[in-house]
Amino acid sequence: MSATAPIPLEHWIPDPERPGYLAFAGTPTYREVFTALAGALAAEGLVDEYFAPGLAIDGPALDALVPRGARRVACWAATGGSEGHYVHVELVYPGRRVRLALGKTFLGWDHAWAIAKRAAELLGA
Repeated sequence: MSATAPIPLEHWIPDPERPGYLAFAGTPTYREVFTALAGALAAEGLVDEYFAPGLAIDGPALDALVPRGARRVACWAATGGSEGHYVHVELVYPGRRVRLALGKTFLGWDHAWAIAKRAAELLGA
């Protein structure tokens, strides 16, 4: 496993008015989160077929800001209908799920689960 730092879904900075505390500084865009995740998985040699943004399927625009409070992450592997395995990565909010990414591999079930596990680790699940 790589020492890649977790990918933040919220940005916090030291609060100049209250030493020792942090102040909320905003959220990244879905594109920033996806790009960091895809890059880390590729750098670790986990992407063999594709790993693509899933937002166009069922969610907001890629350049939209991740809403504050998107702290739950769901990552899992599933067997494809005709061949290969898919990896789903979702951000979970109260009452809503947004598919961040969808990947595909032809390297088998164990590899698909390795991608899902690493994506979950990187997103702080």
